Amino acid sequence: LKDAIQAFTAQQIVTACYVQGNADQCVNISHNPDGSIFIVNQTFQNISKAAVAGVDIEAGYTHGIHWFGGSESLTGRLFASHLQTNSTTSSTGVKTEMAGDVGTLSLPDWKLPAFLQYANGPFTTFVEGRFINGGKLSATYNLNGNWDIANNHVPSVTYYDMRMAYDITIGSSTLQLY
Repeated sequence: LKDAIQAFTAQQIVTACYVQGNADQCVNISHNPDGSIFIVNQTFQNISKAAVAGVDIEAGYTHGIHWFGGSESLTGRLFASHLQTNSTTSSTGVKTEMAGDVGTLSLPDWKLPAFLQYANGPFTTFVEGRFINGGKLSATYNLNGNWDIANNHVPSVTYYDMRMAYDITIGSSTLQLY
């Protein structure tokens, strides 16, 4: 996307100016007479270029089964999301890549949620796993030889959830116990 319009946070503007040397962002910072920051202008800005690219994949399967009798089914679903790039480039050519920034922006390069559900009449059980790839705590830390923090890495994590439910019909309504 060329000639994009975007609003940056005050911290993104200050980091872009002082750490990345992005003159486009330095003009948005006003100083007190002693040189300290007075205000950061966070208006929408024209940026030279913004790029976002990635791939999402989804697969699902449902099948009737005969394990315990009754109206049984087994359903599985997998989602995969790969964020290849999420960057902005200023008019002075300073590129900021945010893909893989999992600490401040929650933009991991890989996310993989999947679930499996068994249903038999009013009874269902559901198991889910969610993988989130590790990455940088912040894409704007430790740039140009400036060390903000000793460890700018967030490890991968996997979460698991499980739910069981039973539906009870009461007249024309359904009460679900879980």
